[in-house]
Amino acid sequence: MKDEHKVSTINEKRKRFRISRRLSIVLFCFFIATIFWLLLALSKDYPTTVSFPIVYNNLPGKKVIVNDLPDSIALDIKATGFRILAYNFIKKRKPLEIDVASRLLSGRQLQGEILALPTKAFSPDFSKQFGPDITITGFQPDSIVFYFSDLIVKKVAVNLVMDLKFDKQFDFAGDIKLLPDSVDIAGPPSIVNSLTQVDTDPIVLSNVKDAIRTEIGLKNQKVLTYSSPTIKVEIPIEKFTEGNVSVRIQPLNVQAGYSLKTFPDRVKLRYLVALSKYNEVNEHMFDVVVNAETTVNSPPEKLDVEIVRYPTFIRSVSIEPEAVDYILRKL
Repeated sequence: MKDEHKVSTINEKRKRFRISRRLSIVLFCFFIATIFWLLLALSKDYPTTVSFPIVYNNLPGKKVIVNDLPDSIALDIKATGFRILAYNFIKKRKPLEIDVASRLLSGRQLQGEILALPTKAFSPDFSKQFGPDITITGFQPDSIVFYFSDLIVKKVAVNLVMDLKFDKQFDFAGDIKLLPDSVDIAGPPSIVNSLTQVDTDPIVLSNVKDAIRTEIGLKNQKVLTYSSPTIKVEIPIEKFTEGNVSVRIQPLNVQAGYSLKTFPDRVKLRYLVALSKYNEVNEHMFDVVVNAETTVNSPPEKLDVEIVRYPTFIRSVSIEPEAVDYILRKL
């Protein structure tokens, strides 16, 4: 009984081996057939579209291009599958370089302020990269059109664009410096004549508590060029603290033959000041007044106190008290 079972197992293994061998042969034959089919298919010609980048060089000095130019040309080509497959694996393609000034001075395409270059004229440049076994059947676009305008130059101020959110108790501690604070802009008259300033790229920061020293660019406009493409920026920022000072009140517009005395004769001024300038503040930097012009004919109950002079480097000045009693005496 054991011998019969052993013989049956051996026969079953032989049968599975034969099936597996036949399957391997079939798969190998299928693989070989697929390779031959693929080689045959890739040897045939197929239509496809490829893209070439464009670089514009040597722009004319006294002219400016006012329209958007294509950054690539799409070519309809016919080539074997092998060539198309190989070309698609090229990651970096050599760009087509167009010498605008030389094209502007030559040829009959220039009419007034318009230059039209048929892209077919660049077929030799493309053929050098493709080789002789590729046929170019079409171009997209079929021509590159340049719209020119005269170039003028004008000096304008630089406008700093910023959005700063300060940390608690921090603020501007002086004037913002731009270097340069004005630039020459060159471009078509229709745009340049309407400009009075040019914006910088924005500075956007949060929780600011340190002085800013940086270099930023000017807002990019395709048809404009700048004498200085970047601007150095210095923004003084410091921590502020509260200070106060007592200042004597000065009566103004007291009519002849009268004298005026206020009660109190001094007020307290509260303000915010940068720590570095805290000890510089004194009462002689302030002028505080009351207007006595109407005290004779229409005497008010109290006189409002006004600050007419204070240091430019302090912030948030308040008066205590804001109105005072007074006595008007005839001399």
